[in-house]
Amino acid sequence: MANRLDCGICVMYYMKKISKEEGIQKTISKKYILQYRAHIIKTFAKHRQS
Repeated sequence: MANRLDCGICVMYYMKKISKEEGIQKTISKKYILQYRAHIIKTFAKHRQS
């Protein structure tokens, strides 16, 4: 993890995977963390607009 924000993103990623009973990667790339962060932001923005 590059910083403290990434830690929260990783926790959210693991929570999602566990809740859906999906496999979890041993390592997560910085690129994936950035993509997942963007996905979370879009989800919150979409929810707020509805």
